[in-house]
Amino acid sequence: MINKIRYNKLNKRWLLEREERKKLSRKMLDVVSIKGKTVFRKFDIKKVLLFGSVVEERSFNDSDVDILVLPLKKDQYWECLRELENAIAFPVDLYTQDDDVKLVDKILSRGKVVYEI
Repeated sequence: MINKIRYNKLNKRWLLEREERKKLSRKMLDVVSIKGKTVFRKFDIKKVLLFGSVVEERSFNDSDVDILVLPLKKDQYWECLRELENAIAFPVDLYTQDDDVKLVDKILSRGKVVYEI
């Protein structure tokens, strides 16, 4: 009986934590969609996809946002990354068309489009 009580308590905590991760993930997605637009327009980005923990709704407070932007000129990478992190106030892992072809294809097939013109 004690083990069942402990399990129920632990299970309840896990469910609450999972719900918190979902809420944070949705917030991160919304922030990128809204506050990232200015940066996307400035760098003439046509398509933006999120992938990883944000899309899978598994984000933690210290999670970064995995973002694929298409296209982005090589000489604009660091400036875009800096401006995007400042705009959304989350750390960013930024990917472009110049990254591994298989990875980019995987992101294109599984990621979530948050901006497209």
